[in-house]
Amino acid sequence: MMPSHRTARRGFSLIGTLIWVLLIGGAATLGLKLGPYYLQFWTVRSVMDDTARNPDIAEMGRQAIIQSLEKKLYINDVRSVNNENFSFEKTDTGRVLGVHYEVREHLFANLDAILTFDHQTLIP
Repeated sequence: MMPSHRTARRGFSLIGTLIWVLLIGGAATLGLKLGPYYLQFWTVRSVMDDTARNPDIAEMGRQAIIQSLEKKLYINDVRSVNNENFSFEKTDTGRVLGVHYEVREHLFANLDAILTFDHQTLIP
């Protein structure tokens, strides 16, 4: 029996392929543009947690702690955080060192991304 010319063909059409290419390209663009900011935030968190575990931190003042953090962040090439982004609060169990900052990244045309980062660590 001969196949009919009216049988449905299966597979991606040109439009379907273009849609997938656009979706994958958009996700890759977002990853490449926003990924470094998340890596910097993980570095900030790591530096803050290492500073809180420092045995000499109990006798250090607020300015000394911030200067120590700034040096470590400068060494790790973190430029999106400065000393105004850090905060201290006293609690019953010790001091809480916090950081809160925003990063704005231009994506394309008139579309921007605003990333908000927040982390707190306890200094006993």
